[in-house]
Amino acid sequence: MRVKSDVLIAYQNYQDAQASFTSAEAQLKAGELSYQMEKERYDLGISNIVQLTTAQQAYVRAQSDFASAQFTLMFQKLLINYATGTLQEEDIP
Repeated sequence: MRVKSDVLIAYQNYQDAQASFTSAEAQLKAGELSYQMEKERYDLGISNIVQLTTAQQAYVRAQSDFASAQFTLMFQKLLINYATGTLQEEDIP
């Protein structure tokens, strides 16, 4: 019973990690686009340094969140393999 529970929990955590990854990927794309647009506005003199810096900070935060989501997804996949007894040495980075 415990093995079944461990596998189900690992699978649910993996699904949650996939959803977080998808969201982080979308936020990264949006953050990059927003920063590029704000940079163009700044270069044209329409925007100021505060707005540019704010957009840049949001983009950097999105990059960090994306990297974290990638790691979490990879880790959750390893946990599924461990819970199901299919973890191989070459699976471990």
